[in-house]
Amino acid sequence: MKYTQLTDKERYHIEYLIQDGHVSLRIISDFTGRHKSTISRERRRNKNADGQYVADEAIILARQRRKRKRESKLTEVHKDFIRDKLELGWSPEQISGHLKRTKELVPVSHELIYQYIYKDKKEGGLLYKCLPHRGEKYKKRNIKTRRVWKTAEKRKSISERPSKALLEKEIGHWEGDTVESKCHRGGIGTFVDMRSKFVIIRKVRDKSSEEMKNAILKSFFNCPELIKSLTVDNGNEFALHKEISHGIKAAVYFANAYSPWERGLNENTNGLIRRYYPKGTDFNRIPDYELAKTQKLLNNRPRKMLGFRSPAEVFTEEVLKQEKFKEMLHVC
Repeated sequence: MKYTQLTDKERYHIEYLIQDGHVSLRIISDFTGRHKSTISRERRRNKNADGQYVADEAIILARQRRKRKRESKLTEVHKDFIRDKLELGWSPEQISGHLKRTKELVPVSHELIYQYIYKDKKEGGLLYKCLPHRGEKYKKRNIKTRRVWKTAEKRKSISERPSKALLEKEIGHWEGDTVESKCHRGGIGTFVDMRSKFVIIRKVRDKSSEEMKNAILKSFFNCPELIKSLTVDNGNEFALHKEISHGIKAAVYFANAYSPWERGLNENTNGLIRRYYPKGTDFNRIPDYELAKTQKLLNNRPRKMLGFRSPAEVFTEEVLKQEKFKEMLHVC
């Protein structure tokens, strides 16, 4: 049952019953329908200076108490920190989780951060524009409009992918996709590690299979330890999968047609990238250093699924567990 404050009418009833000699909490409780503890607390907290319960004075005391503002946990240092992180693309939950994990400042809840943002909005502030969806309804993508590569050479199905990929116990199992540019003129290739959520962004001048092959090979050049599998969709840009597999020394797997949920992490990551580059962006006009900056921002954001550690932290920890890198550290 949800608790509600006593009404003014109920307070007058309480005063009348007391003046009429009915001082028993049980009798007043039965008459008003309120619990005995509620009546007891009301009489104790809102009695006047003479120790008497007078409804008019009780109403004033109750209203004054409600008007008192509790001192906010958000200091000016908190507010500066929140503004800085919101501008970097962090969500209130990520900010709260980071503070709880690092104790960088006194932790505050994400609800309190949302309250601060919406209060700022009422006062004409623009912090709410930093929120992921800004209150807008999510629009489902029409996946059936995408062309599907039907005349491909024999491909490996996602059902053949190692079980370790699904368990997400080790780095090296990646999902890949394309974020299209304006008028379908190229875009960017995005590759996300399933264990650490670490993302790599590479510009592609067009959606040709040759361009995508080069983007993938550059992303994983000379580091076979960091890629054990790559899962992509059925787009034509992945037609040279055999050459890709040979170049990265790892198997390439294909999700089923019209099944973006099979690469949910990649889809989610593309949504995060779209916050920086909305639909209609011409990626050919975006310099490489800016894409590198966006990649760094995404990889340094705390993630709830990682215990509010960042993808960069987890990826680095996992890399350093591998024998090759242990040997390098030992030599150094």
